Amino acid sequence: MPPLTELAFDPATTITPFSPEAAFGGAVTDIIGSTSLFNPSGVTWFSASLAIYIPFFVGRQTAFTGMFTANAGVASGNFDLGIYSSDGTRLGHTGSTAQSGTTAIQYVAMAITLSAGVYYMTMAADGTTGAYSMGSISSSYFGKVVGAAQQASAFALPATATLATWAQSSVPIFGITKTSGM
Repeated sequence: MPPLTELAFDPATTITPFSPEAAFGGAVTDIIGSTSLFNPSGVTWFSASLAIYIPFFVGRQTAFTGMFTANAGVASGNFDLGIYSSDGTRLGHTGSTAQSGTTAIQYVAMAITLSAGVYYMTMAADGTTGAYSMGSISSSYFGKVVGAAQQASAFALPATATLATWAQSSVPIFGITKTSGM
């Protein structure tokens, strides 16, 4: 059987932390046993300037047009979305973007082409008053098991990630897409 990185499947139009291509997605959600992943609630950002890193897989070279986040009931402050290689090198990011619109998807254009491999989708926010739609997980242990990581003092997103142990019990809805706008 060929290595996993050589399997030719086309990634979904949109990849989120809960997609089959990502850490918290696919059959893995059965392990969590939490329906709150699928019934997200509005949660303020974890701590000012904290970045989270969610691993995901791309099976073949794919061009993406942007990234997005799901804003909840309060829009405040700025966020930065990005993609990192598996070794922690930033490949692209949206830059500091004002959170705008409540209970809405906020799309930010960012053209990037990824080859087959494993990457991190990353999100950071500069404050703790903006609310984002997040699903909860039963404990931070699950995030550690699937390879999710975080980094303090990482706004705007740094050129090189310094990955630290995941310590969150919520996972924001954000991601990368091949669709122009949302």
